[in-house]
Amino acid sequence: MAVDTPGAFYRANIDTWTRCRDFVAGADAVKAAGALYAPRPSGLGDDEFKAYIQRGTFFNATQRTVDSLTGLVMAKPPVVSMSAGLEAIIEDFDGAGATAEDYARNAVAEVLTVGGGCAVVDRPTRPEGILTRDQERLAGLRPYVRWYPVESVLDWRYGIVTGGQRELVSLRLHETWVEQVDEWEEKLHPQIRVFDVADGAARCRVFRKDGRGQWTEYEVASLIKDNGADWEYIPAVLFGPVKNEPGKPPILDLVEVNRGHWQNSVDLEHGLHFTGLPTPYVAGHDFEDGETVRLGSKTLMSFSDPNAKLDFASFGSDGLKGLEAALERKEQQMAALGARMLSPDGAQAESGEALAIRRGGENSALGKLADSVSRSMELLIGMIAEWEGRPEAVSYRLNTDYLPNAITAQELTAAISAVDRGLMSQQEFFDMLKAGGLVRDDKTYEEHEEETLGMASGMVNGDQSE
Repeated sequence: MAVDTPGAFYRANIDTWTRCRDFVAGADAVKAAGALYAPRPSGLGDDEFKAYIQRGTFFNATQRTVDSLTGLVMAKPPVVSMSAGLEAIIEDFDGAGATAEDYARNAVAEVLTVGGGCAVVDRPTRPEGILTRDQERLAGLRPYVRWYPVESVLDWRYGIVTGGQRELVSLRLHETWVEQVDEWEEKLHPQIRVFDVADGAARCRVFRKDGRGQWTEYEVASLIKDNGADWEYIPAVLFGPVKNEPGKPPILDLVEVNRGHWQNSVDLEHGLHFTGLPTPYVAGHDFEDGETVRLGSKTLMSFSDPNAKLDFASFGSDGLKGLEAALERKEQQMAALGARMLSPDGAQAESGEALAIRRGGENSALGKLADSVSRSMELLIGMIAEWEGRPEAVSYRLNTDYLPNAITAQELTAAISAVDRGLMSQQEFFDMLKAGGLVRDDKTYEEHEEETLGMASGMVNGDQSE
């Protein structure tokens, strides 16, 4: 097996990832795939099939759904708890100016689209003259995070490391390196980055093709922490919809319905193209050589046979109704699978309770995804802290509240009364206000208590002055 041979999970899912990517990308990608998503009708030549595809109207429910669900997760800023030093680092998470929040937003979209990805913690190579960690810090050289889409993750394996923890012990990634041909031209070449653990120490090897086209080891490096100790596992984190591992793309079922919708669309547009214009015909008349019929309101037509007839072929009012109904039905299915914004106007209204139950089920799946991405982000930030030689507890939590429990005026009045009578604590009342969206998410009870005490004190002082 060559170093670039994909593992079983990759081989089983690469076609699915491609399909999901294409439907999120939109009309150009779907149409460019041709017969892959819209089978060629029998009898159509190459040019006719190309026209058949181009006439179709692509309804991109998939991309809209990914954007909508990503927006729900990122509607509120992450709740973060870490030292000031780490907070400064996550303001430039990838070494190119993207914040940790930017990174999390991309990760959520990637997990929704293809079911996962991989992030690797790395450090810049030391330039000449930089010998110590202190010099590195002064030069701004610090760990950063590099994202690899799931299509670049050829294979991985977990194992038990020193201390009994389950960690990544093998990881193969496909990437490219840039050859600067001259001042104006660059060439991209493939390379394989291999992480593994040997004798309790992690290392990184890079393989490139030689002049004979064979994969050869180009470089190898041991992974050393700030304190000089070896990494006992690979400083990389896998992302997924449920756990820290790629899984089934959450939008896959929607993509399948969207593909069926696309097939119906090209068939409908093809039918409209050939039946939308009236087609004249003549019955009961034999044309002589060279005889023609001219159509138009100022043209008189005469036939010797009294039974001769000139008319226009009619496709019938119900000819394409089946395809139109199929399109509407699939739009409703896509709405049920997550694209609620695509529901047709005039749909039967749901009761508030039924709507809450339906949304709650969807939010549950999205909440699990947000929790999974949150755990992966915490692991990444923890690895940065460990590489810097200052391991610490890190909390990075994405929003999982997509259906605020709005408090009615009656409920608020009853809650205030319960507090006054000692039936509800101030902490419980604060939690109720927060859940109802009346208090900002990042506000603590201590802050609330200090503010309310200050307001009460001001009111007392004001009363005394009067």
